[in-house]
Amino acid sequence: MLSSRCYRHRFIHLFAVVLYFFQVMPSLQDSCIPSISTVHNVSHCPTSKQEWDVAATNKNCQNSVKQNCSVPELFKYHCLLRSDESTLVEVCAPEWKLNAG
Repeated sequence: MLSSRCYRHRFIHLFAVVLYFFQVMPSLQDSCIPSISTVHNVSHCPTSKQEWDVAATNKNCQNSVKQNCSVPELFKYHCLLRSDESTLVEVCAPEWKLNAG
């Protein structure tokens, strides 16, 4: 079972990915066109490592999408809030590393 600290860390990471994905990063159309076909609305994002691993396995980003945006190992599952805050989406997209301060 993950501790509340671990959940906070995951939330902060998710928020950072959302912010980067929709605010800092250039538009998805300009960045990684193959990602567009992988966007699907979901009712919730995984809340544990086990749920995340199952969702990532089901999405199968590294093998199911022909893309040249990144090496296959860095083309990963993401679950995040749309920029208009209307829905949650799952998407396959390149992994980004964010460095704080």
